[in-house]
Amino acid sequence: MRRTAKKRSQGARTKRDRTIAQNRDVDAAGMIRQTGNDWARHWNAGELDEVVAAYAPDAVYLPPHHPAVHGRDSIESI
Repeated sequence: MRRTAKKRSQGARTKRDRTIAQNRDVDAAGMIRQTGNDWARHWNAGELDEVVAAYAPDAVYLPPHHPAVHGRDSIESI
């Protein structure tokens, strides 16, 4: 059965979108890995300001067996 031009273009769009999504996944994974590596490097060097800078201003830190800590400033104080 022959595909119409419309169906061919839909298939091409889907394949292109999948390729773009896969490239975004690779970039996201690399960014996550780099952020983790930077965090560990700063932690090991004792650079608290750099460690805390990795958190969003409205971050919530959930330490085990303790109440949640809200906000970058509060996270820095613990």
